[in-house]
Amino acid sequence: MLKTITWYSLLLCILAIPIFESPKNLFLGIASILFFISHLNKKDLAKTLLLRDARLGFVALIISSALSAAFASDPTLALKGSLDFAKMYLIFVIVSSDFSDKKSILIIIFGIIISTSIASAWGITNLFNQNATNIELNSVGHVNHSAIYLSLVIAMTIPLFIKNIFNSFLQVLSAVLLSTINLIALILSGSRAAIVFCIVALFTIIALAKNNRIGIHIITLFIIIGITITVSNNLILFQKDISFSSRSVQERIDIWEDAWNMFKTNPIIGVGAKHFRFHSKSQSGSHAHNLYLNIIAQFGMIGALSLLLLIFMSIKSAVSGLKLNSLSEAAVGALIITLGVGFLNTTMHTEHGLLFALILAIGQADVS
Repeated sequence: MLKTITWYSLLLCILAIPIFESPKNLFLGIASILFFISHLNKKDLAKTLLLRDARLGFVALIISSALSAAFASDPTLALKGSLDFAKMYLIFVIVSSDFSDKKSILIIIFGIIISTSIASAWGITNLFNQNATNIELNSVGHVNHSAIYLSLVIAMTIPLFIKNIFNSFLQVLSAVLLSTINLIALILSGSRAAIVFCIVALFTIIALAKNNRIGIHIITLFIIIGITITVSNNLILFQKDISFSSRSVQERIDIWEDAWNMFKTNPIIGVGAKHFRFHSKSQSGSHAHNLYLNIIAQFGMIGALSLLLLIFMSIKSAVSGLKLNSLSEAAVGALIITLGVGFLNTTMHTEHGLLFALILAIGQADVS
């Protein structure tokens, strides 16, 4: 009974991630409480919470962010910021521990694809009705963060076709049609970093796959769709000013300098979560627009070591999974996008941080 309620709470959380703000936190909270109760009854909670995989990296990030909060100018605000890592940890642990069978994983993946396509269709409609100037997924927000979320979903979807884990032609057709909506939204976002690293991830996934013929067909279809949309969108990807005279580029460089100065001033524990804007001279400096600088600025060297642990454990799990019948290619794609785009934007952030953790858990699942 507990596991059934946990399962439906988890699904509702996943469906809400790109669409609604409050419900996802509510349902993740319910799923987490029931998960803890269930494993307390089984007397395996401690072992489950600290298995040697990516969860150790998330635990380290939770600890480092909590330590920085203790010395932050507003400890309460900093603690709230550290909850992002706690949510990533919880969703990873729940899925990888209790719902890693093929049937559950397929339902979870379709939940992600469906909810993202609904949010994408909503964003596309708002764009063409001129209710918005950029594509945004309702709960994810800013166009760059929405593009990161979309690229993660697309990279997660490709291994499904390569592994051919669908149970029917209807599932295949649904996945193709819904993924096309997500691809259209990604292209219309014009976020080149997300698009470039999504492409890198897709070709890496195909290179790693044993049966890459299906993957090549899917990539070819996506390329045709992508080129068509890009051309019809007046080549927006190639019209942006990326010179150092560009105001947005210069602002980003200024923010990076602010982040580095914060690290030099607070090298061990940083300034604390959600405190970046208090120490940045830039008006748009709520975060560092760089995963690595954001971590060292807010959590110092302890945070940097925690991130390295997460990366190491995630890569280790993905490499091990490549030898098995798992979806580790999806985890590889998520790592490429998160770490690659992380040089130009703050990845592992709220909604796409949750999705990143979710895909890492999916990547460990046995789909034989």
